[in-house]
Amino acid sequence: MAVRIEGVSDVLRMFDEAPEELIKAVKKAMRSACNVEKKNIKKVLPREARSLVKSKVKSNRTGNVTARFGMFMDGVRLSDDEDNMRWFHFYWKNYGTLTKRDPAHQFEYPIRKSDRRRNNVGQEHENFYEAAVSGYEGRFLENFKRSLKEQGYDIE
Repeated sequence: MAVRIEGVSDVLRMFDEAPEELIKAVKKAMRSACNVEKKNIKKVLPREARSLVKSKVKSNRTGNVTARFGMFMDGVRLSDDEDNMRWFHFYWKNYGTLTKRDPAHQFEYPIRKSDRRRNNVGQEHENFYEAAVSGYEGRFLENFKRSLKEQGYDIE
């Protein structure tokens, strides 16, 4: 007795191409979700800081896809470059300086002592970035799912 199934080679070829196609769809969905979050962040940030908001979607050799969005100073060397200083000014404005630093934020370095400092009190923290990104997890996931459904993938 023999059974002949037509189209098996087509199905196998489809499964071989599926991972690459799925990774492309996931990347596209993540970019779409990142773009929505970038718009949400830009609405809350001070106007001068909006150009620092960027997003990145990458995949590695193992197939893991990661998405990052927020305020970046990419491509800027640590020098007296204007964009570099602009990023630091907003970092200090968000988290504060000296004695007025945000106690909820974990700083890598303690405050250094200085006799040359003209202001020993510092700048008050405003926490505008935390307000901009609060609740991003749920929004990102919903926008990710919506984008996949628009591409024809039905997920729950």
